[in-house]
Amino acid sequence: MFYIISKLVGIFLTPLIWIILGVTLSTILFIKKSKHTGKALIATLIITSFLTNPFIANKTFHYWEKKFIKEANSTPNHYDIAVVLSGMVAYGENPRQTNFGQSVDRILEAIRLFHAGKVSQILVTGGNASVHYVQPPEAQILYQFLIEMSIPDTAIIIEAKARNTYENASFTSKLLRKNKLDQKKLLLITSAYHMQRSIACFKKQGLDITPHPVDFYVPFVKTDIGNLLWPSKDALNQWDILWHEWFGIAYYKLMGYI
Repeated sequence: MFYIISKLVGIFLTPLIWIILGVTLSTILFIKKSKHTGKALIATLIITSFLTNPFIANKTFHYWEKKFIKEANSTPNHYDIAVVLSGMVAYGENPRQTNFGQSVDRILEAIRLFHAGKVSQILVTGGNASVHYVQPPEAQILYQFLIEMSIPDTAIIIEAKARNTYENASFTSKLLRKNKLDQKKLLLITSAYHMQRSIACFKKQGLDITPHPVDFYVPFVKTDIGNLLWPSKDALNQWDILWHEWFGIAYYKLMGYI
């Protein structure tokens, strides 16, 4: 139940929804010839300008990610298991083709570390997070991809039930303890913006795991005129990601997951 509620609340965290609500309210007030129409229009314009400004969005996103830059720059000596959070596969109609999204760096980095001799095994965690569609577990799809990338079957561990970050940590910790692997040297690979919540979840489960962030959305902030003044749809996407992550952290703290 709480899983479905969190998904529903997430809809209202989309910045575009706030802009649409502002325009809708302004239109209704205009039709009713309300004296508050002007104030509603000004408020909508301010909100829209703020949410579509690339400099503000980039600066905020960079500030959120930069706390993990040090970890990303420190090359690990050797880890027994790289734990990779899923959330990078876009499902398609062709089962023979894997469609990757923005977060593909997560699995690519694990492959790179394995072939570089930095990790001995790769554990992929992630099932079907969709509320509406019956889809194969993402971890299973990534298992096939790892095989194609010359990762031996004996070096791959799959956890294919988790639907969110809390379940990633919970189910992975149970799997590791069941196979007496929880005392191994563990590396956690996920997107930089998602690392704070992820590492907190795994440590809450009692695992001693080292963060290794990838997929930095804003490695540096551009300050040219275009990025300072020109509205961008990419800014909306960045706010969307941040708001969902901030809500996720607050929700997880409320639930005692972190």
